[in-house]
Amino acid sequence: MGMRVFGLWVVLLAAEARADTRWGLKWKAPDECIGASELAELVEARLGIAVFGGYAADFTVEGSLHAVQGAPQHWQTRLAVVSAEGEIRWVKTVLGEGDCRSLDGVIAQAVVVGMSAVTSSVSPSRLSEDDAPLKAADDSPQRSVFLHIDSPTKEVRLYRHLGTSTGVGYTSKGAVTVTTVHLADECRAPCDRVILEAENQFFIGGDGVTPSAAFVLADHQREGRVDLHVKPGNALASFLSWFSAGFFGVGGIAAGSALLVVSRTSSWGADYVAPGVATLLGGVAVTALCVVVGVMNGTSVTFAEESSEP
Repeated sequence: MGMRVFGLWVVLLAAEARADTRWGLKWKAPDECIGASELAELVEARLGIAVFGGYAADFTVEGSLHAVQGAPQHWQTRLAVVSAEGEIRWVKTVLGEGDCRSLDGVIAQAVVVGMSAVTSSVSPSRLSEDDAPLKAADDSPQRSVFLHIDSPTKEVRLYRHLGTSTGVGYTSKGAVTVTTVHLADECRAPCDRVILEAENQFFIGGDGVTPSAAFVLADHQREGRVDLHVKPGNALASFLSWFSAGFFGVGGIAAGSALLVVSRTSSWGADYVAPGVATLLGGVAVTALCVVVGVMNGTSVTFAEESSEP
């Protein structure tokens, strides 16, 4: 009986959600899970009318689905409804278990509830705990931000640091400790979407882009929005410069210093003075040049409040 009442309630909410409201959908999930077009079809089937189209949207549903770290067959769905002005109107983080395709219906149902919560006076809090198909997690709006990335290339991407795990592996030389860094690919520049759980650590990277230093989006939000400018560095040039600084630069300094030591301790040391000085100075020059090139090819991230300072 409870599910029937809930189903009727969703239908009533759907009628409210679709009236004179234009909607957009941004969705990201693993390849084996439900895609954006499938999710849109399921939502529209519940609404009984097509609401997603190629026109300017009054509201956009933004969401993502990913596996919970360290918990096989556990999934986390992040959902948000954003106005055309970029205002976050509703957010929800929910958890589900099993194969991700088994969650298709309940994800679509949650989207309908979110759409209805924004466009009607009926509160989703009327959903009873027994009727809830997913377990609600923390959905505080303060933990979400709307992000815009200004970048000269679309190869720039935002990554979320999900944590690290360690394990033991075995090689021909014995046991070794293996550390794995867990990341989530959030969006590609210019992004223009809601990022939930903005108090996590993030960094900028991408194909051929030098990874940036880590930062927390929530620390730079202004009225629920973060605008950042990215100057991407060349990852290959950065690697080669730091490698050359260590191998040729520091190696040259070490070799030159060794020749000068020999020149002071051997009977024919005078023959090593000039080569030692040349090698030492060459190592210093190479190190300095490579450090400059390495720094220039680092990725810099500037936030709006920083770039506006005099």
